[in-house]
Amino acid sequence: MQESHIAVCVPQLRRRHAQDLNRQVLLHVLWGDDHFHTWNHWLSAAGIEGVKTSGGLAFDLLELAIHAAVNAVGVTIADRHMVERELEKGELVPRLDVEVMGHCSYWLATRPHQTESASLKLFRHWLAQEIEDPPTGL
Repeated sequence: MQESHIAVCVPQLRRRHAQDLNRQVLLHVLWGDDHFHTWNHWLSAAGIEGVKTSGGLAFDLLELAIHAAVNAVGVTIADRHMVERELEKGELVPRLDVEVMGHCSYWLATRPHQTESASLKLFRHWLAQEIEDPPTGL
């Protein structure tokens, strides 16, 4: 499953400063040496220039950045699949109508010589269904 990045925040932050992200706290996820890469990638796709991505707060895990965004700390870039529940509940909203393919993917990995057990087949089938039709109302 390929990542699909969107900028998300609480509804109150989206209404303020519709285009000016310099007035909001950018929430980053540390990733290698350049943890501002994801923001720059999204801003480029959105056609937005002049945003200082070197500031804000940085987190080790995406879940922490999402939690901070839900608590109105700032705006984060997140994989749409990772914030689907918060979007459905209205806790988070897309900052702008811009979605960009990420550079990472999610994989189901098994041992090369492992025979597929009944439970693994069941899990693989369930996972495929979840990806195609994510649960609603959680």
